[in-house]
Amino acid sequence: MVSSNGVGAPGIAIDAAAAGTALLLIAEVGGYRLAQVDLVGERGGPDLTRPAVRIDPAWTVRAVEGADRPISENALAGWRALGLALSCADLVGIMRGAVRLACDYAAQRRQYGAAIGSFQAVQHLLADAFVVMEGSGSVALHAAWAADALPGGDAVAAAVMAKAYCARSARTVCETAIQVHGGIGNTWECMAHVYLRRALLSSDILGDDRDCLARVLEHQGIGGRHGLR
Repeated sequence: MVSSNGVGAPGIAIDAAAAGTALLLIAEVGGYRLAQVDLVGERGGPDLTRPAVRIDPAWTVRAVEGADRPISENALAGWRALGLALSCADLVGIMRGAVRLACDYAAQRRQYGAAIGSFQAVQHLLADAFVVMEGSGSVALHAAWAADALPGGDAVAAAVMAKAYCARSARTVCETAIQVHGGIGNTWECMAHVYLRRALLSSDILGDDRDCLARVLEHQGIGGRHGLR
């Protein structure tokens, strides 16, 4: 996001491995205007699958050709709901990959003459992770439906609720995948950390679980300025 005078604010452009520019919004009277900034510098960050670039506020912001109409608050709410729904879908995909990785390892790794997947403790860990993953899939589908079918404010409310659920679930599932792998799960050679890294970044996109839960409470008239705790 940038201020009304066109000077940028600090931010992160994710998934920028081959990107030369990043899109951002400039606040104006009556809405927002789409703008762009050239990305320079090294790509990196904690997520090994999506290199990121830190945006310097001093970088020059340019207008996007053809993007002349201002974006209203209501339209922006619709785009925000869509972005949140997409981040939920990404988190669900991460969970599916992490559960699959853990199940495959549990079927192959043998201890005391048997596959560790035959041990009840490991089965319970994987079953709980699967249930959480499926629940996340359901709320992500609802967020995707809401982004298309509901007004902007209601769509955002559904999306932030889904995001809060998916963000917390993804961390739990990815940490479970590491736990199932045992000691090797904490090493660079194990792919489990790649899923956790991506989950942590996706959880922060457009607000983490705390921010999303606060917005859910605000939408429902609970807490904060409403005087309830």
